[in-house]
Amino acid sequence: MNNTLRAPTRGVIIGRFMPPHLGHRYLVGFAREFVEHLTVLVCTLHDEPIPGRLRYEWMQAMFCDVEIIHVTEEIPEANRHNPNSYRIWADFIRKIIPDPIDYVFASEQYGFKLASELAAEFVPVDPGRSNFPVSATEIRKNPFTNWAYLPNLVKPYFARRVACISQQIGVPGVDSHPARALAQHYHTVCVSDALERWMTLRDKPRTADDLRLVVKSQAAATAALLPLCNRVLFAEADCVTLQARLHLELDLAGHSHSEPSNLYVLHFDSTHSAEFRQYLDELTAILEEQSLPYIVTSEHDPHKDPQVVAAIEDLFGYKVE
Repeated sequence: MNNTLRAPTRGVIIGRFMPPHLGHRYLVGFAREFVEHLTVLVCTLHDEPIPGRLRYEWMQAMFCDVEIIHVTEEIPEANRHNPNSYRIWADFIRKIIPDPIDYVFASEQYGFKLASELAAEFVPVDPGRSNFPVSATEIRKNPFTNWAYLPNLVKPYFARRVACISQQIGVPGVDSHPARALAQHYHTVCVSDALERWMTLRDKPRTADDLRLVVKSQAAATAALLPLCNRVLFAEADCVTLQARLHLELDLAGHSHSEPSNLYVLHFDSTHSAEFRQYLDELTAILEEQSLPYIVTSEHDPHKDPQVVAAIEDLFGYKVE
């Protein structure tokens, strides 16, 4: 029999994906291999802790070959305590997907009842979560303990950023920046100083346009490294410190990751030049004016300073309620 006119199989997945994790990636990947047309409904409410639009954009970026639909309509009568909730959900899904649905994919029991109401087959994917023993709820409670289960795309949302400011060039016996020592200690990556990168291959920036490019370069490096960091991203500079150092007032609101760091570690040392010490004093005044948290150390290896370690570890207490 010729099957060339057979209708493509259709499947559906529904979820909040708050946030998406590797278990979700496996779920969608499984279903994508199973059917010819897959629709994923990202169901969000306006008062949820992680913005719905962001979760929808994450899912779009992760699964560009899957139909991702953002569902923002609230259906209070479809709550889990209503015995007719699955029928209500099925009717709602039919409005979004008018074509017959062949399969419902899920790793939880609700998939069976929803599939029955849709006259579809339920395909359980990973009920025991044997490959990825985590839930979005657990991640929201402690994203850092469950860091390995976060897709790189999602990590910047939870990652913490620490700028460690020091003068390492020209200091006898010093061959590394304290920020890099911190990054090595915490097994993560470090953003280099964009101004130093610039002057390695170019003359000192002279024009206002040059200076703007330097600051934007710092933001771009931060954005590129955040998905690759291990819980925390250290930096030799950030947009706040560069603008203070270069005496600039720039509007970088439209550039990603140009916002302040979560913590500033200021390294004071007797070998620093008078000019650099003056810059640190000016930066301290700016941080206090903007109520940005900072800590001062004279330890070139800040991870050996208990106050610095305590301040950094405190960043990992972050929770989304």
